[in-house]
Amino acid sequence: MDNRTTEEKAKAQRIKDMWIARHRNAMVYPRTLHEKGIVQIIKGLRDYAKASNELGYKMGEDYVLGVEFHKIVSGLHGLLNGNTDRLDCGSIESLLVQLLRDEDFATNWNDETLDNYPIGTVDNYGIRE
Repeated sequence: MDNRTTEEKAKAQRIKDMWIARHRNAMVYPRTLHEKGIVQIIKGLRDYAKASNELGYKMGEDYVLGVEFHKIVSGLHGLLNGNTDRLDCGSIESLLVQLLRDEDFATNWNDETLDNYPIGTVDNYGIRE
């Protein structure tokens, strides 16, 4: 049961909205080199997956390139331990899980099943819809 007052709930919502806005702005208009690097890797992964899909297969089905694709996703997840500036790491992680699911991978960067993550979709910025 949530015992917070209406004012406390409103304040919490404003803070959440602020963080979402900061994250979305960083995804669309990355300012720092850390933001640019992470956003460019995400775009590159999406583009590579899309190109493979257009050829008729998902990255998780490719026993050669899929392994390397998974390593890049794992490496990007590791970079989230560093400086991400305005990017929200939880949103990026959700985005990476969604990308792996969309590409028919069964496990994450720690070889844990993707079934351990909430099922649902995230928008292009990693925000759960």
